[in-house]
Amino acid sequence: MSDGETEEEALENGKDAVLAWVAARMDMGKKIPEPKTKPIDYVEADVSGRFPVILGEA
Repeated sequence: MSDGETEEEALENGKDAVLAWVAARMDMGKKIPEPKTKPIDYVEADVSGRFPVILGEA
C-alpha cells in the first residue's frame, strides 16, 4: 500500500513499493510470479475508484 500528497507522488511511491517487494523476493531466492493481467498505463480521471463487491450466498 502506498500514498502521497499528490496523485503523481502516490503513483511513484507505489512503484517504489513494488520494486522493493521484487528486490526482497529476489534476495530470499523466491520466484517472481508472472503478471496475471496487462499493466495499466493510466486511469481515466472520471473513474470513481469504487469497486463492486459480490458476496457468495451464505
